[in-house]
Amino acid sequence: MSLKIFFVLHFLFLFLFLPKLVYSKSLVVLNFENKTAKSSLDFFSFLIPETINHVVTKDQVIDSLEREKLGEILKEAELQQSGLIDLKVLEKIKLLKADFLVFGFYQETVESEIKKISINMRIVEVSSGKIIFSDNIAGDLSEIFSKIESSTTKMLALIKGEELVPLNVFSYPIGAKVYLDGILVGKTPLFNYPVSKGRAEIILLKDNYQKHTQELIVDSSKKINLEINLFIQKQFDFSLGYYYFRNLTLDLEENFLLGVRVGYRFSSWQINLEYLNSLAESENSYYYEVPYDQQEDQRDYIFQAANLSFVYYPLKKESKIFPYCGLTAGYWSFWEKNINYEFFGRDEDRLNSISWGLLTGIKILPSTNASLFFEFRYLGSLIKAEREVVDRIDFGLLNKKKEKMDFSALMFGGGFSLNIDWRN
Repeated sequence: MSLKIFFVLHFLFLFLFLPKLVYSKSLVVLNFENKTAKSSLDFFSFLIPETINHVVTKDQVIDSLEREKLGEILKEAELQQSGLIDLKVLEKIKLLKADFLVFGFYQETVESEIKKISINMRIVEVSSGKIIFSDNIAGDLSEIFSKIESSTTKMLALIKGEELVPLNVFSYPIGAKVYLDGILVGKTPLFNYPVSKGRAEIILLKDNYQKHTQELIVDSSKKINLEINLFIQKQFDFSLGYYYFRNLTLDLEENFLLGVRVGYRFSSWQINLEYLNSLAESENSYYYEVPYDQQEDQRDYIFQAANLSFVYYPLKKESKIFPYCGLTAGYWSFWEKNINYEFFGRDEDRLNSISWGLLTGIKILPSTNASLFFEFRYLGSLIKAEREVVDRIDFGLLNKKKEKMDFSALMFGGGFSLNIDWRN
């Protein structure tokens, strides 16, 4: 055997077996007593110990004695369960070199018309006969076994003498399930949950919200307070907005636009379809030459637009005031009115333009069913609109020309949004 292989095997031996050699403790888990009158719940009697043993077997320090080898001792102990264990039974268990005995009972309870299983778990130190740990847990079938695992983890930390640090977890919104190293430990707000020093993975799950995962580092005995903001997972966003519109390049009268928007949000992105319509007409005039003078031609414009926008939410944690930014592009249509019928044979026309734009804004209370938003936009003309105008009138001769219109503008406004879960 080469020296390298020797050192590898030596290291593996120390890593796997040294903790048990230095501090080796063992425990026995009894079947839990069914205190309900329902035989249909008898399966919990052995499923609870199996769940406890499943957690214990992962521990490098504590051993769980195989229940199949305990025979009559376990039967005698279970017959005497009444909240206490007979000392004669403890003496027999002590002969098996078991240091701790785990036992308890369960019953069915009803909370808000939901049936739950309530479990009382106790640990007795075999050498003294004293109960050193007691825990009461309750939950429905979807969560009760995770809670048993959580309680067992606390029990093992106590047995090994580890210092436990209280953990508080708050989330916005509340009601998120909290998992510590894959074990469900409760829902937010979670108060004074004991955790041992070291590193752990904490996960928060809530329907309609993104999964939140972070590493928890416990290196002191001070209480830990976690405040976590959850992202909405996927939702439709229906918004109604009111905007101030100011053109930057034309002598075009300012206006106000009403906007209706439908958005679909996924993760940190949102895609929106939007319709905008001006609430009044905007005036714009131009001048053309006539012999020895100038003449004014006044026109009015009504705006309509269909936009597609992509919005990005840069923050990793959602808060009550949440910024965003994005790009927009759209088709703008302009009703042009009061055209000189004598010259053009019509009194209105429709102009078309393709726009692009930048937007930025904030949403207030984005995780609620209804939220507010305030937004600023810059719009540029990607394809400019064309209108027909009079160039000059020279002694009865009419000259017309095409004129491009740059509808670059600033928009500022706000409104409210209804946030609708896509699965409802």
